[in-house]
Amino acid sequence: MNYVVDTGALSLYYAGDERVKPFFAQIADGRAHGYIASTNLAEHYYKVCQKQGRETATVRFHQTQTILELVLPDADLAKAAGLTKCRYNGLSLADAFAAVLAERLRGTLLTTDEALLEVKAIHTKHFKI
Repeated sequence: MNYVVDTGALSLYYAGDERVKPFFAQIADGRAHGYIASTNLAEHYYKVCQKQGRETATVRFHQTQTILELVLPDADLAKAAGLTKCRYNGLSLADAFAAVLAERLRGTLLTTDEALLEVKAIHTKHFKI
């Protein structure tokens, strides 16, 4: 099983939200693989930096890379994210990258963003906030 984690789901993890713990436990014990697009990690970094400071953001930035595999965009992923953003204008660019990464990996996208439920090409697990 592959899980792709978006910014909102990662924030829930660091907040200790019980709903995401089982998915991260599967990743931690090797029953699943966890991935995060670099755009989502960047988005998480700046949001934590703004709310909790640079030091906390930097610690979480590095911690996340020990939990999830960081995926850098190649040309195909970038083009697919652009097309997804074009088709689903309500998505942020970071969410478009997460969506196409989930599609590429045939994984489940863990998300808090309702707009991602519109992308029918991917399987999502939505966490309402």
